[in-house]
Amino acid sequence: MKKVIITLAKKFPVSHKRSGELTYFRDKVVNGFLHKAGVSPCDCCKDETRICDECFNTKSQFPRTKIHTIRRNISYWTAKCDKVNNGEAELFIRQWQNRPYIDPQDKEFCTLNESGYQLVKIKKDHELSSASILKPGTKYKKIDIDTLAKHDGLSKEDFLDWFFPNGTNGEIAACILHFTDFRY
Repeated sequence: MKKVIITLAKKFPVSHKRSGELTYFRDKVVNGFLHKAGVSPCDCCKDETRICDECFNTKSQFPRTKIHTIRRNISYWTAKCDKVNNGEAELFIRQWQNRPYIDPQDKEFCTLNESGYQLVKIKKDHELSSASILKPGTKYKKIDIDTLAKHDGLSKEDFLDWFFPNGTNGEIAACILHFTDFRY
């Protein structure tokens, strides 16, 4: 069976205000699956309201789960997801060892036999930001950008700086690749 590989950043990119700091994306993806299964990701706490040094949760500042990733190459990723969903491939999630596209990737830590996707537009204009999801057979529908950021494993500020570095403004169209059955 063919492999579709998606690789997550281990550290914030050079263009981000938190450049070089760990993202904990690998742990957050695993936590997302554990949370969906009703299992506490660690022995130190029981719910979303905790403040925890063990699993890096400090209320809303650092979301403890990542249930999707957002990629800009829409046609590439929708085609790859279709292959996974048609049983022609499996989706392997990996993490870069350090610098993306320069350093090697770690071994996959998760394999999926299905992955949903949704199209999204994200807009940032000075301090205002918005996100809209394209629902099948409809127009784009606004969604809460705080929720989108949280599900992507980031705070709103980190999320906006990830897609709009150094305070830039603009609009991007992208594809949300879901690791769970959650949809907007």
